[in-house]
Amino acid sequence: MILKNKTYSSYYIDLIKKDNDLNKAVYNFRDKIENQYEYLLGNSQIDLSEDLSKRDLSEEIFGPDTTKVIVGEFDLSKHISGHGPTGEIIINEPTSNVPEKVFEEFINLVDPKSNIIFEESILSFAEKYGLLFFDPNEKLINEKYHTEELSIWKQEISLMHSLTKLYYFYTLSRYDLTRHAGIKGMESLFLKKNNKQYYFDDSYKSMINEIKDINFSIDGTAEFEKRNKNKNIISYEQLIVKLFLSVLKPRLKASSHRDIKEIQISKKYSSRDYVWFGFEKYYNSLYNYIWSNFANFVQDKGTFKICSKCNKYFVSKVIQRGRFCSDTCRASRGRELEIWASIQKIFRNKGYETFLSNEKQFSRLVVSHKADTALYDVKSKSMVALLEFKYSDINNQSPKFKFFSNNLQKGLKLYEKYFGVNNAFVINKNKQIFFWDLKKKIFGEEIKSIPNASELNQSTLKIDAKIEKNFYLELEQEKLNAEKERLQINEVE
Repeated sequence: MILKNKTYSSYYIDLIKKDNDLNKAVYNFRDKIENQYEYLLGNSQIDLSEDLSKRDLSEEIFGPDTTKVIVGEFDLSKHISGHGPTGEIIINEPTSNVPEKVFEEFINLVDPKSNIIFEESILSFAEKYGLLFFDPNEKLINEKYHTEELSIWKQEISLMHSLTKLYYFYTLSRYDLTRHAGIKGMESLFLKKNNKQYYFDDSYKSMINEIKDINFSIDGTAEFEKRNKNKNIISYEQLIVKLFLSVLKPRLKASSHRDIKEIQISKKYSSRDYVWFGFEKYYNSLYNYIWSNFANFVQDKGTFKICSKCNKYFVSKVIQRGRFCSDTCRASRGRELEIWASIQKIFRNKGYETFLSNEKQFSRLVVSHKADTALYDVKSKSMVALLEFKYSDINNQSPKFKFFSNNLQKGLKLYEKYFGVNNAFVINKNKQIFFWDLKKKIFGEEIKSIPNASELNQSTLKIDAKIEKNFYLELEQEKLNAEKERLQINEVE
């Protein structure tokens, strides 16, 4: 079933202070959360061993002075499409068709490389599907606005992503070849403290710490029997079931029901319009719809995979095959490595390295969908630029270049905001190099000589030591293989 969600005229992110005109809308949202979704204020965001009666949970989640929100602004005048035969105004209120697999996009609002939830990604999601808890049918503040606090969005996105990660590890544990990796993954998320079992995940970073650690107490479960593989998996199944029940019960409560009502049937297959009756599955909000479909997917033992190109989770209908989330990711891998092989000497001479040596390495260095990979300073080990490959003749005179450049700048601005990355390179199939520098306001200038890596801003992102070590080991292995081939050829001659 596709949800037809009513949407707003526009969306934007704002920082609301106490004296802001939108402050009333903020309190309206808090009232809704406390009245209908009170579990969002308490479940995993607090230490369950503390005395909760002495704490103001609402203030702790939302913050006392300023609040960052996503704003839905509705202007009825923008949706007037004309007038009827008697002069009545015809209003076409905007709606969005939300697919059942929308939870896949919701999960992947978490950046796969950094685990950060970019606010700009939330904004794009809302522009596509609407707000989580409100729609314009509900009473608008100042006849125009609804706001939802980004801390709640991030809390729920990180929780669903964490559960997906757990479920993915559980899926791996069911097969002989991947059982060890799956069990190790689950072990990292379940812990025991003071004779109590917990589900704990603190991997979701936030620049202002509004995402609390995911922390659920799981009672009534036996201790793991780690020496017996089968019992170990069964024990984890018990924990997973109890955890999912704990998370899903409040989120699915009253989320949907079969509603019989009078409906208007159009004359598409008949000579006239007529009234009949119909059954409709009703959801209270986009929030309930997303969690309901996620729960249905897990209940049906659906399969999540991780894309070999962009590292995002995706829903797969194929058990053994299916390594990519889209045709775009599938087609780009080999082409990108081919372009890099043709140009890598120029960059290495200037102190850069991608630490790519094969497809496996390449997939681990992707920086979400903002670019194909990253360039690092060999000496400092810091990321200094995004790197994009174009398997075409595109250049800064091409009609499509401006559109592409604007998209690249959006991604680069995110990396500047969170990590201090200011630069990007694009290489086309003709080995032309185009350069972006946000500080110097250079946007897609073709360059013949690239700057030294040390001249670019050194970001807070460092290359993983294991990736670096494997990279150099594989380079040495390639040299040995090449030398063996040379010796064999000489012997034949």
